[in-house]
Parts: sequence; structure tokens; C-alpha cells
Amino acid sequence: MQALVVQTEENKIKSWIYFACQANGVSAFSSKIIHRFRKNFTRILGQALATRNLIEISQPLWERASEEQRKQVVVHEACHLIAHCKHGNEIKPNGPEWKKCMVAAGASPLRCHNVNRDGLKRQYVKYAVQCACTSVWVGHVKAAKVRANKFSCKRCKNKVKLTGETYRPGTLAK
Repeated sequence: MQALVVQTEENKIKSWIYFACQANGVSAFSSKIIHRFRKNFTRILGQALATRNLIEISQPLWERASEEQRKQVVVHEACHLIAHCKHGNEIKPNGPEWKKCMVAAGASPLRCHNVNRDGLKRQYVKYAVQCACTSVWVGHVKAAKVRANKFSCKRCKNKVKLTGETYRPGTLAK
């Protein structure tokens, strides 16, 4: 029974993508658009990655959204990809080209959702790093700098290395 429900949702998403493409005169483009659900999205309902023709949808927020909110987010994100397809890379994400695509699809060019986020907390990952004098936990931005070899210890001035340990709230005591 669960697989049947998932398949129905998949068909709805594909039909909403096709609807947005058809309304904008690029019906064939709908077959190039893929989508996936993301469990870690707790603030945004969806995002479009134009270079990959990919729509990512928040699993936790999708479950809370009404049918109309679901359709709105799929059309919204599909219009980002359509605008990119029709006008190229140099357009603004929520610029006039995207707004024109939204209006053509019969949707309001709104940027925000109003799905209830109560109780959903963003899961921040901390990364363990160490140098000659200490070891500490850092966020993803500093961890990226460590990976790129662009981060040094403020005390000993040595390069910092990732240890491979990660910390997520509620899973491992710091």
C-alpha cells in the first residue's frame, strides 16, 4: 500500500512539472527534469539546481504541506529550470524571466512558503579538527576551508586537519 501512495505522489509531481513546461511552451523539457526528496531540508520547501535540471524537495515539509502548497512548490521550482533553459545562466534566480514563467503557468510569483515548521530543527553537523596543540569542533564552513588546506590554528599557526569524526545533536556526546 505504501508503494502505491509514493507512486501517486511521483505521478503528481511529474504532471505538475509537465504542466509548467507546457504552459511555457517547452513541453519536451519536462522529460529532462528530475526530482528527489531531501530529509535534511527543514527551512526551504524546495530548490532548483539548474545545472543538473534537478528539483530537490523537503521530505519533512512535503508531508505537512497541503496539495495546493505542493503544487505551488513544484511549479515554482520547475519555472526556475524553465527560465534557465529559455534564457541561459545570466538571469537572476527570482528575476523577471522567472516571474514571467510563473505567470504563464498561472501561479503567483511568490518566493516563500507558509508550511508550518513547528518542531523541525535544522541538524547542524560539527566536524572534529585537530592540530599540534588542540582539537576542536567546527561547522561546515570552516571544515570546507580545512579540506581546501586554507585554515590554520590561531595558537600554533600549523595547518589544521580533519579527524573524520562528526557530531550531530542528539547522536554523540561532545
